[in-house]
Amino acid sequence: MKKYLFSALALGMMLTSCQSDEPFAPGEGCEKQVTFTLNVPGDLGTRSGEAYNSGVGGASNVGATNIKYTLVLDANGDTQILTNATTISNNGQTATFTPTVVLGRDYTITAYASLDDNAYIDERADIEAIEVSKNFNDETKDVYFKTVTHNFANGDIDEPLELKRPFGKLRLLATDYNVTDNTKPITDVKAVTVEYTSQIPNQFDAVDGVFDNNVTVASHTYNWTADGANYTNYYKMTDDGAMPLFADYIPANNGDNPTTFTVTVAYGNGETYSRTFNDIPVKRNALTTLKGNFFTAGAEITVKVDEEFDNENSKEYIFTAEELQKALNNAPEGETTLNLGADITGDVTVIQKPGVKITINGNTTRSNVSYNGTIKVHSNSNHYADAALTIKNVEFETSDAKRNFIEALENGSERYSTNIKVEGCTFTATDDAVNTAVGVQIKSSKNAKVIGCTATNMHSLIQAQSCDETVVVNGCTVNGKNGVAFKQVKAATVEGTTITALEYGIRFDGNIDNYGIVVKNNNVTANQPFIVRKMTGKNNTIALEGTNTLTTEAEYQIVITNGSDDAEYVKPTGTYTLTGADGYTMFPEPYPVATWDEFTAALAAGEDWIKLTEDISTSASYTLTKDLKLELNSKALAIDNATACLNIGDKNNTTKPNVTIKGGNLNCMVYGLSGNVTIKDVVFGGTVSYISAYQGVVSTKHANLLMENCKMTNVKKSGSTKPRSLCTEGRSSGYLILRDCNFKNSNLDRPYINPLNGNTTLELTNCALYGGASNIDLGASYSWTNMNLTGCSGGFTFTISRASTSLTDEEMAVYKAIKKNNSNSMRFIFTDGEKNNL
Repeated sequence: MKKYLFSALALGMMLTSCQSDEPFAPGEGCEKQVTFTLNVPGDLGTRSGEAYNSGVGGASNVGATNIKYTLVLDANGDTQILTNATTISNNGQTATFTPTVVLGRDYTITAYASLDDNAYIDERADIEAIEVSKNFNDETKDVYFKTVTHNFANGDIDEPLELKRPFGKLRLLATDYNVTDNTKPITDVKAVTVEYTSQIPNQFDAVDGVFDNNVTVASHTYNWTADGANYTNYYKMTDDGAMPLFADYIPANNGDNPTTFTVTVAYGNGETYSRTFNDIPVKRNALTTLKGNFFTAGAEITVKVDEEFDNENSKEYIFTAEELQKALNNAPEGETTLNLGADITGDVTVIQKPGVKITINGNTTRSNVSYNGTIKVHSNSNHYADAALTIKNVEFETSDAKRNFIEALENGSERYSTNIKVEGCTFTATDDAVNTAVGVQIKSSKNAKVIGCTATNMHSLIQAQSCDETVVVNGCTVNGKNGVAFKQVKAATVEGTTITALEYGIRFDGNIDNYGIVVKNNNVTANQPFIVRKMTGKNNTIALEGTNTLTTEAEYQIVITNGSDDAEYVKPTGTYTLTGADGYTMFPEPYPVATWDEFTAALAAGEDWIKLTEDISTSASYTLTKDLKLELNSKALAIDNATACLNIGDKNNTTKPNVTIKGGNLNCMVYGLSGNVTIKDVVFGGTVSYISAYQGVVSTKHANLLMENCKMTNVKKSGSTKPRSLCTEGRSSGYLILRDCNFKNSNLDRPYINPLNGNTTLELTNCALYGGASNIDLGASYSWTNMNLTGCSGGFTFTISRASTSLTDEEMAVYKAIKKNNSNSMRFIFTDGEKNNL
């Protein structure tokens, strides 16, 4: 532990009458000037800003420059009181006094330091009866003292002494009240009252080092109003998110000083809840912390007494780039936090090592420190899964052109990084750095995250390249030339981020197979809000989720191009799955067709994304064997023949096209022979004919089928026999999924669902079924756990090729769930008869 010294060193020349090798007898009158050095405890990095740290002492919170020093020397009633220090140094933490003493006398020496304005001692009696004022959450009430006796027989003293506070500090940390996002438990908390019921001394004798227990103050009360703003400006949240409810300096003699108090919480609905804490130990120069859910009745509260108060929550402060580099080099295995205590200029390098987890924290002085330089990261050609670097709450700022603030780039053996997390940092470019500096530049990195950061006037917040694990940007704000860029990143996610950029907002490269990006709940304003360039890879995924606002004065909100972002857009040659892009202007656009001949010509030319601009009809069946996204565009595609179909795939299951049809009318039957068929937001119409019991308006054989928000209300029948609305077999299918569909039509027979493949997933959710009974035949090999029917109306008849006695508990649970989760009549027909009371 760091020692804080109170020492006296003999200085100056002795008077001529004192030049003797023999000790002087008491009172012989030989005088000598000596120097006393006083140091107060505390880690003095916290000096400015708005919020104090409840876990450290007053000198750290208020600042040592506010300390008032008093030195009292008493020799049998002959008293010197010194209040004007000869020098004050070490940013106010050290004071020196140079009194003259009489050699050979026995002195009682009392040093006293206070942050209160009433710190000076005027009379000898005052040091034995210091008034103790009681003000909650008042860091200026912390004081420090030390009393020693010494005989200046030989005129010198060099005795290291530790200056300590006579108080213990008591604090309450609430874990169930989050001021940051204004969430409160149960109901709104209106007020909190803390009332002491134990007596507390109000007078301190610094000479004897005791509080007078015979002189007490009455029980007193602290009230806190939960309006958030004024309180959070006083004590900052702890690193683990707990909110300091209050803190108090409690007079404490040696040993335990049991303190009893009651906490009362008043809620907005008029309810109150009180809890008394009996005999909580408070120790001199120690920190007592009560932590838990104070706003929730009956919650467990933990009590911790930290004997080393000066070091509790203490931080190793870094003041220069050189100190930071040394601390990075010497970081041991495990977690190490390096706290920046001052603005820093200069570059440092983090060489990641196995098991070494480093945090560089800039929020240590109640306001974030600034950093002008580059933090470089590499791992000597190794991805250490258990290494980590977190950089948080640092205000990066530079005027240097093309500066990378955080850089993990591949360069010979200095390559690779793992678990880089940048959180709560700001990146600001000025002068030559405007539109050229980059916040985070990484290459060949794994598991990188940029969270809650702000970039202003930068080239971009992050440039990530060749990362074969996820790179995440979440909750950031960017205003500059560009937003965020991902070049050959396997899995990128941008979520909850606001970007205002001159050029691109979000950029992703699609030239590697099986890579992808998720764009979720962002607000992007840019010339190119979202661009996927170099789309030459196979099977990429591009997903827009939630609500993304993409604003541009250019033509396209979303661009997917084979080329670059600064060249003419070229239709992609790679393959990709795009979801959530409805309603945005896009490149490439679907190929427009207005006639059947144009439709077939476009397919023959290899177009795989087609949009109808007019209603189109033909009279003969047509077969699709290649991938196609068909935008009906609120138009109708009709086959004007009651027995003809739009066939997808082939009956032998040799071709497996991916076909999506959405947004309009299909006036024909659709037969999914093979491949993957998706039909969304489609109304079926036209006139269809009964062909066989195994075909319906929509039928499948080997194809996977997904239907969402579809209706068959406009279909008419040709002939006396009703065609089925739905007829699915699922012989080689992986899934038959029907969601929010309406099959009610008096012209159509009930759906027939017969998933012959035991591995098929069958799902019906919120579907309306017509006809009193819906036949669902399940083969004996069917995997029961893959069946889910929820929220459907209409009847169900399950014909099951098994005896009811052979059902397992898991299978029985599936049937019971179907009966419970659907509004209809249920019939379960097994080989041993109908069993409905499952």
